[in-house]
Amino acid sequence: MTGSLSLVADRVLTGALRLAGADNGLAVIAMGKHGADELNYSSDIDILLVASDAAARRSFARSLGRRDRSRAFRIDTNLRPEGRSGVLVRSVDSYVAY
Repeated sequence: MTGSLSLVADRVLTGALRLAGADNGLAVIAMGKHGADELNYSSDIDILLVASDAAARRSFARSLGRRDRSRAFRIDTNLRPEGRSGVLVRSVDSYVAY
């Protein structure tokens, strides 16, 4: 069951990438229970966002920033460097420097 929920989360994030118009320069890295394929019904998904292109970083950050009640999963991005006060989408070089 947990592996199936993790697969659903993967597909939801893939759809979000497509809707945001992000190109291949953006990667979503699953952490925590999602990354270990152990999501359960009460889990949020912990992700790190990496983009090589500044425009892709801005585009996806804007799409995640929209708030509505029709979301499929709660997304927690606080594992990123500097937590809530850090930028949402970083380049690989920025992660390495951190």
